[in-house]
Amino acid sequence: RGLMQMGLNLFGKNSVLEDVIPLIEKLSGVKLKSDDGTAQAPAVGMDEAELLSLIDRAVMACNAMAVLECVAMGNRFGLPISQMARILNVGSAWSKASEIILPALASHSVPQFGCKVNEVSTALATLSHHASQIGVPLMLPNGLLNALHSAIKMPEDKEMDFGAVSQLDPF
Repeated sequence: RGLMQMGLNLFGKNSVLEDVIPLIEKLSGVKLKSDDGTAQAPAVGMDEAELLSLIDRAVMACNAMAVLECVAMGNRFGLPISQMARILNVGSAWSKASEIILPALASHSVPQFGCKVNEVSTALATLSHHASQIGVPLMLPNGLLNALHSAIKMPEDKEMDFGAVSQLDPF
């Protein structure tokens, strides 16, 4: 979010993600695409399917945390979940996580993602480890991993469905 805001400030309010990619490359020291436009694939010691699975889990978890953060802010301002859903589920704010979280919270139930907190935590830690080996700063996944470690107080919390983090502090 911070990098995107820096990009908007630097390139103007009508900039798009593609405008910010060179900034991210320069700050991270990692070229995301080669000069011919193809993705670069440094070896990280795992097959493509395993890496994609880790990335998928990290994106889902980061999207979930972004939705929960927006809901927390909306709650502080007295907005009902239905109004937040109307905003969050359109355009670039939409994610599968918002489709899971918002209806559950609207019905006063715990969102269910079908994966355990420890599975998400392990995926984030593994992905962060591999990213650090190739010089990619995974700020969001690392921040989320730290927040999960802070929020998980009891060993049994690690076995909960990931959606249960919506009920924990600091979430």
